[in-house]
Amino acid sequence: MRIDELHKFSDGTLNDVRNALDDRLKGIRMQYLPSTIWGKGD
Repeated sequence: MRIDELHKFSDGTLNDVRNALDDRLKGIRMQYLPSTIWGKGD
């Protein structure tokens, strides 16, 4: 596969996937980070 073909494919699809994964990771961080920070303080 050529670079420009990959770029055309990645414009929409890959960005959507990347954004979905990024949102999911942010959600996971928001759930777990505060509990680990407060857990160490106790």
